Amino acid sequence: MFFVFAQCDGNATAAAARYRELHPGEHTPGAAAFRGLAARLYSSGSFLPDRTDTGRSCRIPTARLEEVLEDFDRDGTQSVREVGRRLGVSRTTVHRQLQEESMHPYRYVRVHTLQPRDYTQRMVYSRWLLGEIARNPSFCRFVLWTDEALFTREGCFNAHNSHVWDDENPFAVRTHAAQERWSINLWAGICDDFVVGPYILPERLNGTTYQNFLENALPDLLEEIPLEIRRNMYFQHDGVPAHYAANVRAFLDQAFRDRWIGRGGAVLWPPRSPDMNPLDFFLWGHLKVRLMSLFFFFFKFKNI
Repeated sequence: MFFVFAQCDGNATAAAARYRELHPGEHTPGAAAFRGLAARLYSSGSFLPDRTDTGRSCRIPTARLEEVLEDFDRDGTQSVREVGRRLGVSRTTVHRQLQEESMHPYRYVRVHTLQPRDYTQRMVYSRWLLGEIARNPSFCRFVLWTDEALFTREGCFNAHNSHVWDDENPFAVRTHAAQERWSINLWAGICDDFVVGPYILPERLNGTTYQNFLENALPDLLEEIPLEIRRNMYFQHDGVPAHYAANVRAFLDQAFRDRWIGRGGAVLWPPRSPDMNPLDFFLWGHLKVRLMSLFFFFFKFKNI
């Protein structure tokens, strides 16, 4: 470690990065460990800590370790602090033992609340889709998955997963709840390896404006899609009111016949199922993060 530290001219951050390159896949020390190593060497001439009492062992008896694992097998939602207090061991010891057993804390994922009848509809749709894939493994290439999303000034921001890496606390802030607000209603689609759009729709979508989009704008957006796919394309959308309008359903019956998926369509789209649409579980979140990064960079550059 010290040789790497010396090669990096005493830069602890660079030394930690270099150490990770030299020893990939291992638990590598951070910048603080390199600083402490250098401080001990310069002050005492030794790499070892200057203390006679190294403290009690962090290992716990095998029987107690089994109690910890049994506790988490019964209820994985417990905190390490609660288990440690109940079993008479420290929180850090419990946490270390769980890591040594290759156990990790996983976050909850928020999903839509399903009604009792939704499970049956999701099962029917899933069986239909799996049946089509069994008959034609390339079936999903011919499905145009579509969705709309509202982009606002607030953007998409997760304070838990967003960090600012620095050697000192920069006290980063992010403004919100602005009085001047704006929003853009975007439509986009995914077909085969193509992203179709995005296309700006009216903020308040109804059956008339949506049909006008399907008739006049969608054909132009599909020009890059190969003709073979367009001839056999399935059109998918969810069951929002504008999609369920009588004029919209009549147009889809004429344009796609029995090859459209949606509320009232030849293939029923299960309600409250964004997890079955690639735009909902990937594209919109990715676009919002990228666009808001560009938005804040623009305003930061503008105010310099």
